[in-house]
Amino acid sequence: MLTSDDHMTGSDRELALARERSVTALHEAAHVVAYLDFGRSFRYVTLKPRCGAYGMVRLHRPRLCDIRESSVVGLIGPLTERYAEYLAQDADIIFARSAASADVVRAVTSASLDAWEDEDEVEDEGSDFAAARHLPPWHPVERSVSDAFAIIDGHWFAMQQLARALDASPRALTYRECRAVVETFRPSLPRTK
Repeated sequence: MLTSDDHMTGSDRELALARERSVTALHEAAHVVAYLDFGRSFRYVTLKPRCGAYGMVRLHRPRLCDIRESSVVGLIGPLTERYAEYLAQDADIIFARSAASADVVRAVTSASLDAWEDEDEVEDEGSDFAAARHLPPWHPVERSVSDAFAIIDGHWFAMQQLARALDASPRALTYRECRAVVETFRPSLPRTK
C-alpha cells in the first residue's frame, strides 16, 4: 500500500503508483484465472479502488460455493503477488515458491481461526484470506496453497498477459474480455458453471 511521504518527488510518487497498479493488476489477474480455471463466471475485474481495495473481481451476485475452491481463489491473489515479488528479486523458482507459500500460510494461520464452523460452503466475497480462515481441519491451508500453485504454474504467462491488459485498460474488463485474453495463452479452460 502506498503511503504518503513528504520526501517523495512527483516522479517518485508516479513511479510508486504505477508499480502498485501493476502489482494489483497481477493480483486481480490471478483471481480471474482461478475463477476461469474452476469454470466460474464473473461480471468484471477492475483496478478502480473500492471499499478499501485497490482492485476487485465483481461476481454476478454473492453466492455460495465450495469452501476449498473459494480458499484457492482467495489465496491465489496474494500468493501470486508474493511469488512475482521474489522472482523480481532474482530468486530462483524453487525459493520463490517456498518463500511465497510460507508468507501466505503464515498470514492465514496467524489470524484468528476461532471463527471456523463445520460448514462446506462460505459466501464467495470478502477478503482474500476469509475463506482460508474457515477451512476445516482436514483441509490445511498448505493444500489450498498447493492447489493455487497448480493454477499459477499452468497459467503463469496468461496471468501476466491479463495483468498487462488490465493495467493498460482505462476501464474494467468484462468476463468475456478476460476469457479471450486467457484463452489466447491457455485455450483449455472449462465451460462456465
